Amino acid sequence: MTRLLVPEMFGVMAIAMMVMYGLALFSDVGLRQSIVQSRRGGEAVFLNTAWALQIMRGFVIWGAALAVAALPQFTYVSDLEPSARWYGRNADVIKLTMGKDGRMAEFIRQRYGSWDSGIGTQIVSGKAGFRELEAYMLKKGDATPNVSGRQEFLENLINEFI
Repeated sequence: MTRLLVPEMFGVMAIAMMVMYGLALFSDVGLRQSIVQSRRGGEAVFLNTAWALQIMRGFVIWGAALAVAALPQFTYVSDLEPSARWYGRNADVIKLTMGKDGRMAEFIRQRYGSWDSGIGTQIVSGKAGFRELEAYMLKKGDATPNVSGRQEFLENLINEFI
């Protein structure tokens, strides 16, 4: 099982099982204890009644779990809708303002500058493929260290204009 699931899924399953066990414990009405303690605990009619009550309890738990699971969907969509409308109306203003600022364009120029010269230009134009890239890297040796994508910078930059 551990090879089939990523570690995050074990956490999700643990939370789901905790919720289900919590619902089961919260809704326990003591039927098992009643069967053990009752003088009629061996009668078929009494046991069938307890069984039917357990089935009904299971459907109630299922309905409660389904309702609880559906609530976040409706609240999330309703919270997102006004902001999505706002972004849709103001997208052109945001793009225009960001374009005039120039910080995003400079970031893109620096980040993807290697595509404007050398092997990058050849790859973009279709004149070079994997074989040429392999030969280039074997000749060059070690690749230059990766530079941070600066995600936080970009998020803050975009949020500044929104």
